[in-house]
Amino acid sequence: MNLAEISVNRPVTTLMIYIAIVVLGLVSIPLLGLDFMPDIEIPAVSVITAYEGAGPEEVETLVTEPLEESLSTISGVDEVISLSKEGMSAVTLRFGWGKNIDETINDVRDKVDQAKDRLPDEADKPVIVKFDVAMAPIAIIAITAEESYPNLQTIVKDNITDPLKRIKGVAAAIPRGGLERQIRVDIDRDKLAAQNISVEQLKMALAAENISTPGGNIKSGYKDYLLRTPEEFSSPDEVADVVIAQRNGIPVRLKDVADVRDFFKERTYDIWINGKKGMAVFIQKQSGENTVEVARRVAAGLEEIKKNLPPDVKPRIVMDNSEFILASVKNLRDTVFWGGLFVFLVILFFLRNFTASVIVCLSIPTSLIVTFLLMYLAGYTINTDTLASLAVAIGMVVDNAIVVVDNIYRHRQRGQRLKEAAIYGTSEVGVAVMASTLTTIAIFAPIMFVGGITAIVFGQFAAIVAMALIVSLFTAIMLVPMLCSKFLKVHEVKYSNPVLERFYDLGERVLTGLDGSYTRLLNWALRNRKTVFVSCAVLFVWSLLLVKFVGTEFIPEEDQNWASANYDLPIGTRYERTGEVAYKMLKIVEENVPERRDCFLRWGVYGSAEGGQFATQEESHKGFMFLSLKPKKERDVSPRDVIERLRKITDKIPGTVIRYSIEDPLMTAMFGGGRKLAIELYGHNMDDARKYAQAVQTAMAGVDGVRDIEISREEEKPELKVVVDRQKASRLGLNVRGIGKTIETFFAGNTVTKYREAGNEYDIEVRLREADRDRIENLRDIFVSTPGGEKISLANIARVDVGFGPTKIERKGQSRYITVSADISGRDLGSVVNDVKKAIDRIPAPPGFSYKFGGQEKEKAEAFRLLVWAAILGMVLVYMVMASQFESFRDPFIIFLSVPFGIVGVIIALVLTGQTMNIITFIALILLVGVVVNNGIVLISYIGILRQRGLDVYTAIMEGGRSRLRPVLSTTLTTLLGLAPLALSRGTGSEIWVPFAVTSIGGLTVGTVVTLVLMPTLYSVFEGLKKIPESKVRLGMPNGR
Repeated sequence: MNLAEISVNRPVTTLMIYIAIVVLGLVSIPLLGLDFMPDIEIPAVSVITAYEGAGPEEVETLVTEPLEESLSTISGVDEVISLSKEGMSAVTLRFGWGKNIDETINDVRDKVDQAKDRLPDEADKPVIVKFDVAMAPIAIIAITAEESYPNLQTIVKDNITDPLKRIKGVAAAIPRGGLERQIRVDIDRDKLAAQNISVEQLKMALAAENISTPGGNIKSGYKDYLLRTPEEFSSPDEVADVVIAQRNGIPVRLKDVADVRDFFKERTYDIWINGKKGMAVFIQKQSGENTVEVARRVAAGLEEIKKNLPPDVKPRIVMDNSEFILASVKNLRDTVFWGGLFVFLVILFFLRNFTASVIVCLSIPTSLIVTFLLMYLAGYTINTDTLASLAVAIGMVVDNAIVVVDNIYRHRQRGQRLKEAAIYGTSEVGVAVMASTLTTIAIFAPIMFVGGITAIVFGQFAAIVAMALIVSLFTAIMLVPMLCSKFLKVHEVKYSNPVLERFYDLGERVLTGLDGSYTRLLNWALRNRKTVFVSCAVLFVWSLLLVKFVGTEFIPEEDQNWASANYDLPIGTRYERTGEVAYKMLKIVEENVPERRDCFLRWGVYGSAEGGQFATQEESHKGFMFLSLKPKKERDVSPRDVIERLRKITDKIPGTVIRYSIEDPLMTAMFGGGRKLAIELYGHNMDDARKYAQAVQTAMAGVDGVRDIEISREEEKPELKVVVDRQKASRLGLNVRGIGKTIETFFAGNTVTKYREAGNEYDIEVRLREADRDRIENLRDIFVSTPGGEKISLANIARVDVGFGPTKIERKGQSRYITVSADISGRDLGSVVNDVKKAIDRIPAPPGFSYKFGGQEKEKAEAFRLLVWAAILGMVLVYMVMASQFESFRDPFIIFLSVPFGIVGVIIALVLTGQTMNIITFIALILLVGVVVNNGIVLISYIGILRQRGLDVYTAIMEGGRSRLRPVLSTTLTTLLGLAPLALSRGTGSEIWVPFAVTSIGGLTVGTVVTLVLMPTLYSVFEGLKKIPESKVRLGMPNGR
């Protein structure tokens, strides 16, 4: 007893099972998380080590190299990448996608412990940082103020960030910018020297007077008293009155040698929002939390926060990832709706039976709702990936039901009773339906296991399509026959609706005409087999000639309603000058970008590493602009168009290099660099490397489409080197460390202690006043105190050399390298890479130097390699499924010949639409292999059944073709029209899935035509059909009909 017989004989049980599963599916939908992408764990770990005062080359030799040698021995490491810059080493380990990083961190910690003994004593303890997608901010809140600006930092901390941190799902609310309160002790160098006080003596006295010391307990009588000395500063005035020395019995106070002010830190960083000074708060979500839900809570919380702010303090969300997610989801949801509607109309057109059409269409919501239940059980979220898979599946899940209902209907037309027609009609095509489903699943299965970023990003896509198809299979062989056995009628009562009547009549005329035309075409093809074969061969060869017109790239560029720009001035430029350029850019944006929503500008150095990943590109000569645009439907231009418009104007700003981008920061985190084009130059000598990089930069500039070229190792930074005469210093009792610390205090400043007020801490910083540190000569004039109290001018024990030094040193695979990267506009990545390679190969490389492509080109090559293997393995599995079904090695081979012509359709579609070959279209191409053969399975299997019933080859082919034409066309059209809204979509996020739909539609269209003509023709050859009876040739119909 098969499933169809069970379901037909036990309709109530079948109905109850499906109702229960559907109810569980409906309950699971609101429980599914909503996000942009599937949960992704970035397989990378960084080891950060601070080595204060050391230059890039010292950091490389003393810190980076020992750590690299130890960490590179960890099992599973794909790449070891390091950065050595002033005062800091960062070693990043990249592993294969799918690696369990939580387990790996233990190995990293062990290797770091082993390397600690080889690190300098002055180096800080290495910090291990795990990469997490949640590190990228889900929202940026900009806060502007007028009268309250001096106190904005305190207002933001107390009234904005602290409440935001308490919101469920928020991991961090990181404030940036504003004026930071500080007790500034600006030393007058001459006064300090006149009092014969060393800077170390001043610092020690200041720290000693600001302390709360526990003194234990005193037990007296029946009481136990806690003893302490709470002598911390209670006001800034107390700081100025600290006695730092005694001279002839007269106290020397801090205010006698320094200007003590309750003021702000010296400004080195600024933020503007829409032309107003302000601050920014970066919101990070907890790992695994729902981005949309967290962003919604933050927005609601911000509305409550606004009620407690001063009137002039205006917080505003300038970047919200949830907006793009919701817009993308809405666009895909609409696509699913229109796809479902088109599918219903196609079914109604072909079956011309309203009841049958409804029965078939019930498989859509049933399959999708049950798929939601399976998604919930698998731990998936609703995201653009999973929704796109459902949009693709919507046209496929009805295919099985169409074939089953069509065959049941034919049995009913032959006079069989409802139950018999439902059982035998389903059983007759059950094996073919199961095989066609398994072929699609088989072609997708390798994607889930092939590894790499492809499996991570598209594994869920493949899994969900497979889930939907499996559910649709059981729906087609259980629910559909049960419903047909109860409700399907051969001749429906005429509807009074004239529109429906005309629709039915139109369908009948069109399909009757198609039947006749196809019968004549198939008859001609069987009589002119050589012509058919030669025509197909010519078509295939012609399509191969079109391949050169198809570009390649890693992944399509998305319109996420924003653009950004990094701008650089010459190294060493003061932050004030960088701000002047920011003002110019703001004015240019205001005058030339009416599509803008917000303009966020920041420049300079925030002053510490507490900004985490946001501070990595901060320098006094660097700035950043984030331009949020109106939603896609409210503007007529793309972010790329906005960039090109701005580039024509901003390129004229003198002395400024501006690099625009619309790359997703998540891409940067996932692939170690988000720029499309990157060339890595390997070699040790830094001078040769710089010259080679500049030559490569010049060569790339001559390639059409290359924009915003950047060399990762910047020009050398101007620096002052204090070269100590060690012998002189030693005779005076001085050492290099003590001299360096004095210089550091005078010019960089030292935080000696903290001033506490109302639960907040503020730095008390000691530094020379600005008038004593604004010229190079000031450095030579400072004094250093000997152990005996004598004051020695720095000029007497050291010389000051003016020179240049590297800003950073990058290494990969324990070798130095430089990256020359660029953006691409107006061309595809593959063609640009070919031209750039030719240009670089003409440049003579310095001895010991080599190059290779990185960035997205590297990821594309790796993804394409894995997908080729997935396609090969998938096709082997598909062949095995078909061979098992037909119990033949020959018939699957005949069916497989439709695959190359599916590829022909893909090539033609890509050329006509201007789409590129990327990982999205590659996935569609793999899917196509499983879908194209389905029609062949339905056709050839039915011809085989007719042959087993005793029909001759010609008659079986003609009758099988005529009988299976409508199911083949209807299943094809349902898939095509299910994809059509995806192909025509122009909404948010459509850039990713339009190429998928275009590829599928092109390949399926040509593949279906070939299936209907070439496949029966090939079958006739393999079955040994020599000559067609004259009567059948004349009439073009089986048996002369």
